[in-house]
Amino acid sequence: MIRTLRPIYFGYYMWTNITMMAKPHVFFPVFRLFYSIHHVVSFFTTGTWALVHGDWEPYVVRGVVIWLTSDIYVYSINTYRAIDPQNVNKDVFQKLQLGA
Repeated sequence: MIRTLRPIYFGYYMWTNITMMAKPHVFFPVFRLFYSIHHVVSFFTTGTWALVHGDWEPYVVRGVVIWLTSDIYVYSINTYRAIDPQNVNKDVFQKLQLGA
């Protein structure tokens, strides 16, 4: 599983970083700032772990899977907000954010 997950994880982060650098106007400024910092720190941390320890232990793999799938939820919230920012139901949006 690790032979499949590691390239997906690192490829996803590299693609996102390159996309944010190539098309910064597509992202909200706060989103771009947070994810730029988040992805650099995450990439450095997990990359260092992979270099020092070699294979990822099962608990690390589970953590990475949870980490990556949580992005689906966060991106769904951001999509909801981006569709029509002036008419977003603030109460619904705050409840969605509490779940994140």
